[in-house]
Formats: sequence, structure tokens, C-alpha cells
Amino acid sequence: MRQRRTLSSSLHRSQPEHNSFVMAFLGLRKWPTPVARPVAPFVAASALTYYLISTLQDMSVRSETYANDPKNPYAAQIAKEKQAHH
Repeated sequence: MRQRRTLSSSLHRSQPEHNSFVMAFLGLRKWPTPVARPVAPFVAASALTYYLISTLQDMSVRSETYANDPKNPYAAQIAKEKQAHH
């Protein structure tokens, strides 16, 4: 006897098996995409740049030229530290 094909049976056969079907979370699949290794030089350079700029800023704020300037927001803190050292 020949099996009769219906629309619902053909749709059911075209769907993958439940065990082999893996849902993607928000369209993302489980492929090992390298993220940390390509970004690592940029993270290291950013950390180094942040450290160097903050060191230069601290040195310039504490220099004799700007330490006593009234526009310097750290002038009071620098004066207090100088008095504590003497």
C-alpha cells in the first residue's frame, strides 16, 4: 500500500530532529569566536595609556608652577601634604 503524503506530514519531515536541533540565544550560536586574544593588545595599551596620563597629570599638578595656583583644584590638598611633611 502506498503512503499518502499530506502537507502536515511533509512539514513534519522537513523539521530537524529534536535532539539535533539547538536553539540559538538571540541569534547567537555556540561557535568559538575569539574575543579576548584579538582585543588583548588594545586593553593593555589602554591600561598603559591611562597609567601614564594619570602619572603625568599628577606630576604637572604638583609642580611648583601650578601647586600654588588658585585655579588648581588640588592646591589645598598639596598645601596640607607639604605641611604634614615638614
